[in-house]
Amino acid sequence: MPFADLDVRFPVRQERMRELGFQKFSVPFVAELAKPGDARRIPPDAGLAVACSPDVELLREAARSSRARLLFSPAFQPDVGLIREAAEKGKAFELPVSPLLQSAGIQRAMLMGKMRFFARLCLKLGAPIVMVSQAGDGFGLKSPREMVAVGQSLGLSRDQAEWSMTEAAELVLDASR
Repeated sequence: MPFADLDVRFPVRQERMRELGFQKFSVPFVAELAKPGDARRIPPDAGLAVACSPDVELLREAARSSRARLLFSPAFQPDVGLIREAAEKGKAFELPVSPLLQSAGIQRAMLMGKMRFFARLCLKLGAPIVMVSQAGDGFGLKSPREMVAVGQSLGLSRDQAEWSMTEAAELVLDASR
């Protein structure tokens, strides 16, 4: 199964992604949700859309929307209701590598703890997680092997980390077409 990075946040050449080991990648439409109704502003023809908000209620609204395929909570709030609703609607949560690489010391340790608990809760409740780079430049791009290692440090097994970048990513891409 080919590896995919579904959230690269800058224009990157396909050759560069293939050199890293990704057969598929996406520069998604990122919708920063700030108030109720923002999820409806995602264009229907946006393709792959990521709904991003620290507000659980706004993410819940995006989970109900047919336009957003990926959900991202920057605070990794372990809201059981949101995760269950996303699982029922077939929406996946992003587990990005970039915030970990940009933090250091105690901040990184705290973030890893939040991400580990969030990932465990998603797996327990049946919501798919997709590991992504969320790279803003070429230095943020990581190979699938490096991303699997980060996933393992977050408590995922090797198979779960690989699944999140292959089969789970393919499910999200198929649903966004």
